[in-house]
Amino acid sequence: MMTRRAAQSDVAATTNVLIVEDDDGMRALLKTLIFDLGYKQVFDVGRIQPALDRLEYDSFSLAIVDLTLGEQDGVSLISAIRSSSRVCVSDMAVLVASTAATSNRIQAALLAGADGFLCKPFSVANLKRQLRFADTKAQARSSKCTDPELKPTTGSSARDFLVLD
Repeated sequence: MMTRRAAQSDVAATTNVLIVEDDDGMRALLKTLIFDLGYKQVFDVGRIQPALDRLEYDSFSLAIVDLTLGEQDGVSLISAIRSSSRVCVSDMAVLVASTAATSNRIQAALLAGADGFLCKPFSVANLKRQLRFADTKAQARSSKCTDPELKPTTGSSARDFLVLD
């Protein structure tokens, strides 16, 4: 029988993660933490266009997106993920990790389709909780969509959105 911890580790080992963060130091920290949590395939980019390019050809189970990407807005990337014609993209878990944690920014991320919001700075424990939460929401979204041609619904209700400091 597989323990819950082993099952979570197996999920991490088989999940491709895309980190979209413009700050080199934070991007490196997130990448290190994600590797330390057992994820084996982690790709990182600093801008929206390289993220979109990766999403066009690669499959990811999780994206960690900053909202403030220089002159670009991470909410537009979340919207592009949710509206993708590739089900493997539109169904993926999206976790926001940002210092832009005002109620308006959180609501915009939620309405665009984010599965969780992690306020920077954050603890490793909160990162782990948010990763599990986002993965659970993505699995629920995927299980509701039995026809591969159907897109998942975008956005979430406020009660399904977890914000941790």
